[in-house]
Amino acid sequence: MEPRQLREFLAILECGSLSDAARRLGILQPNLTKSLQSLERTIGGALFIRTKLGMKATALGLSLEPRARVILREIDRADQEIAEIVNGTQGRVVVGTGPSFANAILPRAIARFRARHPRIETVVIDGLYPQLVPKVKNGELDFACCNGTALADGELAGESLLANEPTVIVTRAQNPLTRKRNITIQQISTEPWLLPVKLEPLRRQFENVFVKAHLPLPTPVLECPSYFLVKEILHENDILTLFNRLMVQDEIERGVLKTIAVPEFEWPLDYHAIYRRDVPMTRAAQMFLAEIQAVCNDYRKRVKNLAPRPRQR
Repeated sequence: MEPRQLREFLAILECGSLSDAARRLGILQPNLTKSLQSLERTIGGALFIRTKLGMKATALGLSLEPRARVILREIDRADQEIAEIVNGTQGRVVVGTGPSFANAILPRAIARFRARHPRIETVVIDGLYPQLVPKVKNGELDFACCNGTALADGELAGESLLANEPTVIVTRAQNPLTRKRNITIQQISTEPWLLPVKLEPLRRQFENVFVKAHLPLPTPVLECPSYFLVKEILHENDILTLFNRLMVQDEIERGVLKTIAVPEFEWPLDYHAIYRRDVPMTRAAQMFLAEIQAVCNDYRKRVKNLAPRPRQR
């Protein structure tokens, strides 16, 4: 089984016909047919059946597809590592991230990384934890930074980036509610809320707090799936919402947004970098992860220095 054969197999699968695949690959169709037949002999069975609508993968072909993609990614990764060794500074790293990291940590990490390694290509894939884990497993991502942990999964390993990051209630600084103390869950239940859509995990956690307190669920005056748009709306309205503190720390430090302390809503979150257990990361990925860790360390120091100090009697 040769890498070329696997690339041709995937081209047939994606194009749905031998002729279209041959055009994409820039080879003659008879040569592609011979290559497919050779691969099928090696595999020990038919990978496609011919139908009026084109080439349809058999069960054997569907089984081969994910493995073929992983094999070819690992070959590309090996080529990349060899280029890094030969050229010293070239390479490519692909990282997945949730919205909190994309907003607060990665921009600083990318700036530091590019300053040190300007010839290494950096690709960022945005997504939530359930979307990122499969991409780490199949090699599409070098690693992912997210607030879920799949370390119990035998295929994955990882390391802590930030621990016990709280979820906080946030509003604009001019909201009169920010001047009150000892606010209770009963008081905020009647305030106007801007919430994530119902399918978001944060929305379910929010509603569970009121269910446990035997209070009616607040009816949101607005629902929005975009965390970045939510922040813009907050700047112009006396309205409450929930954020991971990591995502609004810059605005809190600038005094644009303020938090409202209600103990029932301060859920701690742990952020991890996750990657495949038995596949070593490329040198480029290791260096980028090191920059992310450095930015996380800086963030922890900032938060610690800004924390209110206990009053001396």
